[in-house]
Amino acid sequence: MNPKRFIPALLAVLLIPENADELLDLSEAGLTSASRMYWEYAANLGGIDDDKASKTVHLPRRNLFDVEGLQAIMRTIGEGEQW
Repeated sequence: MNPKRFIPALLAVLLIPENADELLDLSEAGLTSASRMYWEYAANLGGIDDDKASKTVHLPRRNLFDVEGLQAIMRTIGEGEQW
C-alpha cells in the first residue's frame, strides 16, 4: 500500500462480447449490458519489477463488479476498514 494514498486504487477489467452488437440492449424496460467487470484492490496486485514494462495479473471471479460488489466496496471504505 502506498502511504501517500488515502483513497484505495482499484483495477477493473471489463469483459465484453466479441460481437459488439450484443453488448447493449435498449428497451422500454431499460438499458442492459451483456458485459461483466471484475476488480481487485491495486495494493493486492504487487508492483511491476524494474526490468519489466508490464505485468500479468489475475482478478478473482468472486470480485464481480455488480450491485452487491459495489455496495461491499463502498461499505468497506465508508466504515474505514482495511482495504
